[in-house]
Amino acid sequence: MTTKKQRSEEISYLMTALSVTYRATAAFIAEKDQALEESYRSPFNYWAHGPSHFSLIAREDRQVVLFQTNRFVAKAEGYSSLDAFEKMVVVVKNLAERFKVTDIASVLFHSIRTLSTRDLTEARQLFTERFCTQRTLDLLTQDDYTDAGLVVERRLWPATGEFQKFPKSPQLAKKYAKLLISERVEIGPVSSDEIETRGIWIEFNRKAANEVYRTNPIIPRFAILADMKFEAKRKNEEEFLSVEVLWKFYEWARQQADEVWKKIEAD
Repeated sequence: MTTKKQRSEEISYLMTALSVTYRATAAFIAEKDQALEESYRSPFNYWAHGPSHFSLIAREDRQVVLFQTNRFVAKAEGYSSLDAFEKMVVVVKNLAERFKVTDIASVLFHSIRTLSTRDLTEARQLFTERFCTQRTLDLLTQDDYTDAGLVVERRLWPATGEFQKFPKSPQLAKKYAKLLISERVEIGPVSSDEIETRGIWIEFNRKAANEVYRTNPIIPRFAILADMKFEAKRKNEEEFLSVEVLWKFYEWARQQADEVWKKIEAD
């Protein structure tokens, strides 16, 4: 039998989320109550709804699906693979089709992964060996009170429909590029106390303000954490991205996150 501690040590996908904004649709208002009733089944054991939103929540499985008139989110926390999240993507994809979501404003794929270590000292040592220069370490005294982190960001850049840097001059890119992409990676050593207490990486935890999110999280005791975000936005306010671009970008962003993670794991 797998214990909670063993499952915590196996965790890699601390949090995975897909967040999409779009032009509000009348179909959502018309269909949301019936859609909620039909979707309220295992693993979702809680729901909430209002005039312009509904949520499906699986507390013990640490999953949530949120739909608003102009936004949807799918999120899963504490897994060793993306299998459960992929099932959630099928749910939101079907619901998006039902609500006639077509005009996409932005797509964000957010992946937080962890590399477990024996203790916090090992996490900090491994992090500094892989990502810090001696000049950086010399900035402050190195002892048990010293911590460090790294942020690498690729700010909004004009992209082609295949999510490559626009090959032409900046002038042509500014004129013809249809979307903008941003990439951000934040890396650092963490403990389970920090993961749960800071409240910025996971929503399902023992201290959650909302009772339906209050549960024992599946998190590593000590780890190097990588917070990775990949976002695509429409370049012009008057033009939207297509649903096809949405799902193509999701697959691209997943691959990018995997590539970044391979570099973080590499010795």
